[in-house]
Amino acid sequence: MIELSFIFVVAAIVYGAFLMMTSGGNSQNFEKGKKAITTSLYGIVIVFVSWVLITEVLSILSGNGPIAPWSEISC
Repeated sequence: MIELSFIFVVAAIVYGAFLMMTSGGNSQNFEKGKKAITTSLYGIVIVFVSWVLITEVLSILSGNGPIAPWSEISC
């Protein structure tokens, strides 16, 4: 899912940059592009923070130490 989120973030940044570059003085399109970029960056931060929290909780509950990838947790 993290790889998929990168694809969406890059697409949103490209879309926002396209809107900003083609705004031609239209402040509404410029702000729309700016909002698309900032929203996508907030989204990727939320994805990373949630991934870290889930990884830590699962590693603590499994007893495999501080940072254990999900694919290596043995039950």
